[in-house]
Amino acid sequence: MDRTEIIGNVGSDPQKGKAGETKWARFSVAVGKKFKNRDNEWVDKTKWYNVVTWGKLAETCATYVKKGMLVFVEGEMEFREYEKDGEKKQATELKASNVQFLGTANGDGKSSSGGKDQDPTAGWGESSDNGGW
Repeated sequence: MDRTEIIGNVGSDPQKGKAGETKWARFSVAVGKKFKNRDNEWVDKTKWYNVVTWGKLAETCATYVKKGMLVFVEGEMEFREYEKDGEKKQATELKASNVQFLGTANGDGKSSSGGKDQDPTAGWGESSDNGGW
């Protein structure tokens, strides 16, 4: 079984496009973790996930997902290669089969539970689609 589940804050409004006739939407999600280090000090750590959705789920996410929202995402990890500026690169994405909205973003781009303002979409590569619907 290949299944990944995360709960975190959306790092950027979704990018959207088409691959052939199939719509897609991409966005980043920050998952926070707090733990004590060897010196018994609390440390905050953030892990970023690049999420990609397809079809009807992509349409829903493109419409409703906003930077700062708290979301639950379920899917499987995918690894792909792409070429940028003549150089081969690799990307890891969470191909979502389910996205649930757990909170809304307020005016400052953060959800009611807090959020991160970074946008780690680097490494997603350039798409050859039309960029919009």
